[in-house]
Amino acid sequence: IVQKRLKKEKKAKRKLQEALEFETKRREQAEQTLKQAASTDSLRVLNDSLTPEIEADRSGGRTDAERTIQGRNSQKAINLDLAL
Repeated sequence: IVQKRLKKEKKAKRKLQEALEFETKRREQAEQTLKQAASTDSLRVLNDSLTPEIEADRSGGRTDAERTIQGRNSQKAINLDLAL
């Protein structure tokens, strides 16, 4: 009788362990899907925000050097604001 009970308990424990592993894998897949969706959305937002700037650069004929200089100047202005 004790051996039968032990056998049933082992079987139940094994089933619970398998269910836990299955649920863990399912959860990890769901998290990965959410991360990919979030990164895709953030890339889309970044791309959408940069597109008008790129178009303005093209129409204005700005060069990479001009953009770099402007970027440095705006970074200096930001640093000055933070210092105050």
